Amino acid sequence: SLAVGIVLFPAFRAVRAWGAALAGMAAAVAVVWIAPAAPSTMMGLTHAVQQTTSGDVTTGRTTIWKNVIHAIEKRPVFGHGEGQMSTVAPTANLAQPHDVFLQFALSWGLVGLLCAAVLAIAFAARAIPTARREGGALVPAFMAMTAIAILSLYDASLYYALPQSIFFACAAIIASQWGAEERGAGRSASRRARSRGARSSRSATAASASSPP
Repeated sequence: SLAVGIVLFPAFRAVRAWGAALAGMAAAVAVVWIAPAAPSTMMGLTHAVQQTTSGDVTTGRTTIWKNVIHAIEKRPVFGHGEGQMSTVAPTANLAQPHDVFLQFALSWGLVGLLCAAVLAIAFAARAIPTARREGGALVPAFMAMTAIAILSLYDASLYYALPQSIFFACAAIIASQWGAEERGAGRSASRRARSRGARSSRSATAASASSPP
């Protein structure tokens, strides 16, 4: 997500922004390192290190994805329906494939995946210019959406209700500015039209005054 910020927003290219980001990441790692272990063998920094050193970097995701792709091949157009993974691609009692593209394709097929992609592209086409114009006020919301979207490529951040609610709340914050932009554009156009009308009226008056009786 930092790479996206650097490409899209000039503020992320400032040295002080990098310093703040690195300090924040260092603080986050320190908190995770010293915090009590989560009551699950699948969570925590120690678990991540153990999985990496044991060679199982993907924690079984490649196996999950292979099973899901095989199920998608059976019904590629419209999918199997929501909540069917445990039936059509059973893997360790999981309800989602830890990948948003496979999640959509399995549930709604390539048709559903294409519809979701069109909506996402249309939103991004408006959201990026809006976030860049608003003086940085909307950048945190956009970057939160970016982080959740990137995480959804290998986890379930767009499957469960809590991260979904954060994602769509940020989308709503950005989209709420579109009406203001349109009203502002309408007022600017109205002012320009009135200005042109006033100039035309003055020109007509001047021409009438200068013409011989």
